[in-house]
Amino acid sequence: MQRFFHTHELTQGADRGIIPQLFHQLRIDMSAGESMQEFISKSVRVPIAGILSVLATAYHGLKILIMHIPYELRKRFVGVRSPLEDSLRRWSSNITHIVQFLLWMDIRAPRPDFDFLGKPVLVLSNHPPFMGVPLLIWYVAKFINSRATIISKQKNVLNILISVIAILPGIVIGVVQVIRYKRPKQAKKKIREFITRVIEEGRAYVILEDQHRPLPSALAADQKKFSGKVRDLEMLTHVGVARANGSFEALEASSWTLPVVELTCGFGANANGWFGPWRVFDGSFHIVVRQIPLSEIPRKIEEYRLWTNARQQQRQRLIKGWQSGRRRHKKSQAS
Repeated sequence: MQRFFHTHELTQGADRGIIPQLFHQLRIDMSAGESMQEFISKSVRVPIAGILSVLATAYHGLKILIMHIPYELRKRFVGVRSPLEDSLRRWSSNITHIVQFLLWMDIRAPRPDFDFLGKPVLVLSNHPPFMGVPLLIWYVAKFINSRATIISKQKNVLNILISVIAILPGIVIGVVQVIRYKRPKQAKKKIREFITRVIEEGRAYVILEDQHRPLPSALAADQKKFSGKVRDLEMLTHVGVARANGSFEALEASSWTLPVVELTCGFGANANGWFGPWRVFDGSFHIVVRQIPLSEIPRKIEEYRLWTNARQQQRQRLIKGWQSGRRRHKKSQAS
């Protein structure tokens, strides 16, 4: 029987190098009853999945940078739709298939009883671990609206690799909007301006409400920053504190007419860090979705903040529940 890895176990050896961490993970897996053959199989599949994911991202990103101008000229003079508009959906679909096939990932996500294809919609989600972002985008593009734009922090642009193969190409075709949250007035202005485009083009506008991955360092920073300001703050161990200003500004800009969809997503184990893919191997990624009636949403910013973080507490309970479940056993089925 495989044993589930809890958050406190994942911090052990955090200050070690990659090789010592690999042996540390081997010791954990062996104590959980995993054979050396299974560990080797996992240790081969995980790096291959990572390499293929980076190559897929680079392929789509460089294709956009190279072909954007020719396709835009053809669109302007001939009236033919640019195939690059589907890049976000195709990229996230590629990564999702890689994760499902190589990591034996079970994506547990219901098909919603609504869709907003060609219609504007505001999608509010928690920020998943790094490898969960393409799975989240895949779900939005497949089941909610194939034309989606996701907000990215300006901090991500400083990472040269991510910027060149993902952020910059996304900005070029309008599927990524970079926001500098440390300048609130500028951020609000950019959100208001983009909402006009969202409505005109019938896009999904995706906001990750806690603005950062659930890394221990980021969660600790939230605990310090919001101490005494957020109710039950100490309970947020799997998600960050939700920031309300961005989504509130988006709703204000739409005159409170923009439909709102709430997503909660997370893995069945802690997926943070270099060894996140090892820990979620043969595991699960969960998504819960619901459409929020506009009548449920407070119209005053103070009440909206309380409402937003009450939903974040619900996300905390869901993700904690997913990470207390048992892992599946696909290995025996595949052999």
